[in-house]
Amino acid sequence: MKVTTSKSKNSESFYITQSYIDSNGKSTSKRIRKLGTLKELAKTLGTDRDGVMEWAREQARLETENYKKEKEAKTVLVPFHADRQLDYGCQKLYKGGYLFLRSVYYGLRLDQVCRKIRERHKFQYDLNAILSDLIYTRILEPGSKRPSYRAAMDYLEKPSYEEHDVYRALDVLAAECDFIQSEAYKNSSFQSDRNDGVLYYDCTNYYFETEQEDEHSFPPSLWFPSRYIPDNGF
Repeated sequence: MKVTTSKSKNSESFYITQSYIDSNGKSTSKRIRKLGTLKELAKTLGTDRDGVMEWAREQARLETENYKKEKEAKTVLVPFHADRQLDYGCQKLYKGGYLFLRSVYYGLRLDQVCRKIRERHKFQYDLNAILSDLIYTRILEPGSKRPSYRAAMDYLEKPSYEEHDVYRALDVLAAECDFIQSEAYKNSSFQSDRNDGVLYYDCTNYYFETEQEDEHSFPPSLWFPSRYIPDNGF
């Protein structure tokens, strides 16, 4: 809210005006309240024009506070009709659980990682959108490539790419796997503090074959340390 004035030949009027964006996206304003003319207000308040303007600005501040309180407490009623049939083939249910994961995804700056990868490869699809959806669906609804794409179609924001783009992106993601992991590890420091003096490896997905039960029968090339003290923090 702000104070505006309108001058005529014999008087000057004071108003409280609100600025807003209309339905066409244009900035406009409307008068909320007329405070009175300069002559009337100066007589009532016992002051000059500067005093009237100061008083008017205080009224605009109070009007703004009341507007904010009313807006916060405003109840929005959504009508439902039990006897009305749903439109056939029109989606009514959307999934929004991925929005929590999105904050983690962008906190790791994986969107910037995808931008760097794109500079090294020539493709038109949105790699960031594909990678993020693959991660979201892998956590929320694990499945292969096609079910993941179909699951993403139920999100509040539908995929901006086609299903065949996912298959094309997989080759790029596989080639850049090490780079993505290293960048995600470095960027994780922006999410929380950690002690990176010792790195522990999860070997649950590694399978080794041996004809003897003695663990020392593994050739040196297959020995996998339980911990690794990195150089230069990696």
